[in-house]
Amino acid sequence: TVWGRHDVMLEVSNYGGRCFTRDTMPIRVIPAPDANPYMKTDLCLGDTITLALNSRSANAHNYVWTVDGSPMTSSKALQILSASSNTGGPYVVKWLDSGIHIIHVTGATAEGCLAEPAYDTVKVHALPDPRYGIFEIPAKFCVEDSVLFRANKVDYAYNYRWEPEHFFSNQNKPEIWGRVQLSPSRVSLTVTDPFGCKASYTKTITPDEC
Repeated sequence: TVWGRHDVMLEVSNYGGRCFTRDTMPIRVIPAPDANPYMKTDLCLGDTITLALNSRSANAHNYVWTVDGSPMTSSKALQILSASSNTGGPYVVKWLDSGIHIIHVTGATAEGCLAEPAYDTVKVHALPDPRYGIFEIPAKFCVEDSVLFRANKVDYAYNYRWEPEHFFSNQNKPEIWGRVQLSPSRVSLTVTDPFGCKASYTKTITPDEC
């Protein structure tokens, strides 16, 4: 049925149509609203993003959001940090659970006409492991001695950044020789995966008094 105002007529007759009664009733056909959520396909655990509708129709009155089938307000996959008074968003949310999550939005008009459900899928990546160990330590470990630093997780698709940078002659390696130039020294490793997910780890190293 085409949306808009329509008149519906009912006619009841007997005796072959010689006696009849006719009545007309106006009805209004309301178009179903639409809503389209959008977000990045890949996110990192702990990311804070804005969740809103990419588009929506003017007659939409209320929206219901779910994450993996549960109401967004009680979802364990994310935390709502702020929300506008409009149920269409925007929401500022922080992702608390890694994995693939399905966002589902249903809109409704003030009269209760429901929209076709709209979906969007996001993959939340766990943060890389930035921890490392220290090897090849000399029996008498002095300032300016070199030791071998090795990341716990070796993945050549990752980016490795060791700091302080002047301790190391090369960068972006999961295994690297470094010269400890201070006592004590705080050496940090920051690991970034191909999706931009980043984590850092710092360890204090104290050479012997030589």
